[in-house]
Amino acid sequence: MSHSIHSNSALILIVDDDRFTRLMLRHIIEKEGNRVEEVENGEQCLATYAQLQPDMVLLDAMMPEMDGFTCCRKLQALMGSDRTPILMITGLDDQTSVDRAFEAGAVDYVTKPIHAPVLRRRVRRLLEASWAEKALRKSEKQYRSVVENLKEVIFQMNAERQLTFLNPAWTEITGFSVPESIGKRFVDFIHPDDRHDHDAHFHYLLQSYSVNALQVNEAKLAGEELTPQTPDCCYQVRYLSKNGTVAYIEVYARLLLNENGTLRGISGTLNDITERKQAEEELQRQNQILQQELNQAADYVRSLLPRPLTESVVTIEQQFVPSLQLGGDAFDYYWLDSEHLVMYLLDVAGHGVKSALLSVSVLNILRSQSLTNTNFYQPSAVLTALNTIFQMGDTGDDYFTIWYGVYNRTNRTLVYACAGHPPALLLADASTPIQRLEAKSIPIGMLPEADFDEDLCEIKPDSTLYLFSDGVYEIHQANGEIWGLNAFSEVLEIASSSANNTLTQVFNHIQSLGYKGILSDDFSLLKIRLS
Repeated sequence: MSHSIHSNSALILIVDDDRFTRLMLRHIIEKEGNRVEEVENGEQCLATYAQLQPDMVLLDAMMPEMDGFTCCRKLQALMGSDRTPILMITGLDDQTSVDRAFEAGAVDYVTKPIHAPVLRRRVRRLLEASWAEKALRKSEKQYRSVVENLKEVIFQMNAERQLTFLNPAWTEITGFSVPESIGKRFVDFIHPDDRHDHDAHFHYLLQSYSVNALQVNEAKLAGEELTPQTPDCCYQVRYLSKNGTVAYIEVYARLLLNENGTLRGISGTLNDITERKQAEEELQRQNQILQQELNQAADYVRSLLPRPLTESVVTIEQQFVPSLQLGGDAFDYYWLDSEHLVMYLLDVAGHGVKSALLSVSVLNILRSQSLTNTNFYQPSAVLTALNTIFQMGDTGDDYFTIWYGVYNRTNRTLVYACAGHPPALLLADASTPIQRLEAKSIPIGMLPEADFDEDLCEIKPDSTLYLFSDGVYEIHQANGEIWGLNAFSEVLEIASSSANNTLTQVFNHIQSLGYKGILSDDFSLLKIRLS
């Protein structure tokens, strides 16, 4: 085994077919003092695991040839009794994909884009849990020590619901001594307003026992054998401590049966959850405040986006639906002069406040043309200047993609550049195939010395240009498949043949494709009509 439980370093195997993702994960993991081995597919993963026996596997779910779910199942077979934790990395955050990950043997999952602090915490937690499990297996004495130091109450009651056994933790929690509590009914210690709920759970236990006992007897009369079931339940109630304070406990209760199946009483555990309940209530209060602030911030972000453009030479429609109150998408369009129209759309990694702040910063810089010594008529120069200013920090998640173009309405040409962003789609007429306007390059912020190419195309009269983020076509459908860019292009071609097509109709169609009608990413779509 590569790890000693007395050291702080672990060997972590990264499995992802995307080189930039592996680079980012390596940066995050090694910063925690761990060692990294990386491979790009499932077959290499299996071979490397067999050779190195790493302490953890970070496994991408969506890979060609052998996906992460299949690879995870094969890793389980290789592990045998030595269960190395597998953390699944996926862009599929629907419940079906989560269930598939756990069914395949993963112990946890994170979704793309990777949030470095979350990944660090989960890796650390899973490593510590794995090492603790190995240590407990080696030392029965350690295991007994952990059990003996549990702070939960163990209780037993007779059939009349009188307490017959309590361990010393009862006194620590309630303040009542064990001798003065034995013989009393457990319900006497429950807050009066919660006693009905408490009795309802115990009634459920006794009713379930009666039904099961009847079924067992009927089976015996029929010459069949039916195993008696022991019902249990778990619930939360308030209790009254000896000093008069009110606190919360979580009760786990289970029927006690004699060897012949008759009812002997009820046993279970009690855990004081007062601090947890108080924290939940405070969290709920803070969340309400946060939601109000997020709604205000979302209104502000929307106010910065340009209004639809209706001119004789150019008409621009827009459809913007963030996946959260605050998303990472932003766009703009305006005339640099009377002849040149600039248009761009950017997509910041992640969602929420941080992503929205970054997108607003880029939007304001471009709108104010405050990039020094930059020709805003030259897209490649604009992207190079942005890349100089915005570089990834230690968290590895503050980068963005962008498509930037400048249209000359006099000579009907469009010059454009792209930084890791989906291509724009140009529809000229029914007889001309849809054209993808793309220039291969990496997102802004990933590498300081990145180069950005630009290209030029001629625009036929009455052409339509579509700009969008990847949330428009990376739709996770109910069948588990990704919808994709090709399918999205076909929808646009069909819509262009309709006289009454609108972006709202396109959005409604795409939304209906998503799992339960939910889109997992920001939806930004511009329709630019160049007359």
